[in-house]
Amino acid sequence: MTSSVIFATGGTGGHIYPAIAVANAGRERGEQIIFLGQQGGMEENITRNAGFRFIGVPAGKWDRHKPNPLQAISATRGTLSAMKVVRRERPGLIMGFGGFASFPGCASATLLNIPLVLHDGNVFPGKVTRWFASRAWAVIGAQQESCGYLTKAKRFIHIPEPIREHRIPKNEARDKLGFPLSGILTLIMGGSQGSETLNRLVPEAYKKLHQNTSVLHITGAHLKHCLDSSTCNTYKTVPYADSSLAWSAADLGITRSGVSTLAEAAFHGVPLIMLPLPGSANNHQLLNARAVEKARAGMVLEDENASALAHNWEKALNPTALYEASKAAQSRSPAGASEQIWKVIDKARQDTPPMMHERLGIS
Repeated sequence: MTSSVIFATGGTGGHIYPAIAVANAGRERGEQIIFLGQQGGMEENITRNAGFRFIGVPAGKWDRHKPNPLQAISATRGTLSAMKVVRRERPGLIMGFGGFASFPGCASATLLNIPLVLHDGNVFPGKVTRWFASRAWAVIGAQQESCGYLTKAKRFIHIPEPIREHRIPKNEARDKLGFPLSGILTLIMGGSQGSETLNRLVPEAYKKLHQNTSVLHITGAHLKHCLDSSTCNTYKTVPYADSSLAWSAADLGITRSGVSTLAEAAFHGVPLIMLPLPGSANNHQLLNARAVEKARAGMVLEDENASALAHNWEKALNPTALYEASKAAQSRSPAGASEQIWKVIDKARQDTPPMMHERLGIS
């Protein structure tokens, strides 16, 4: 019987949802997948709702603004707990998807000599990825530019960000969302929890537009109160919408620049106006957005004011510009990424050192 694979992840949707996408592909090929994350973290409900087994351990949290030495104690406790899990479950490989919640799993892999593969979606890799890169069998990066930040990695493999690969015909998606089949639809999405800034800024910019576009604005369940009211009935707001349905209906997006958002837009061939989240760790959202802009699949707007947004929105709505940017977005599509990642996992398992069994006490 094939040994299990432990996916260490958690903290934010940007770390959890790529792991879910890869796990779904693994389940289709009969893999046994266990998620290991923060006790009581958001990953617990998300992974269990997706039908996967979840084991929680203490993980601690590194706050770059307010460092707390006590978190090191929590991380140590989490690592010891994770080692007990690994000894009990006897996985053939551990895969870390970044975030503080993945630390115990990655640490237990190195301490018990279990093959470790890392995944990071950002141009500038996260702290846990950088810490363990030299000890991992390979680091999989969704952005080719990440290679320059991971010079100590044994192997760097570029594979686009894995996502849920589900498209709906545009006419069907528009009909379900209540939009006309003709005309341009702009999707406003502030990430998995919404964006207070976009909720306030975009309706104001919309009123300044001279070109026509319908708008689907996903506000986030807890941020609808931040939305400036719009007088136009072609501007629809919803607290939540299925992402595949929304992207399938859209022609243009105005978003933050988390890696999962960028990957979904590319999969659906939707160009973007990106307003990177100021103050994101290591300014990774700006770096992510610059990579998309370099590929001509979107434009970056760091100046968060309505007039600047309206000006760039007008430019993006130009039919020729929209067509060219859409083609560029399609060229960045992450289609097939999950299956490519499983090929890397297979290779890493084939290279498993015999010493692993001695460390685990497996005869």
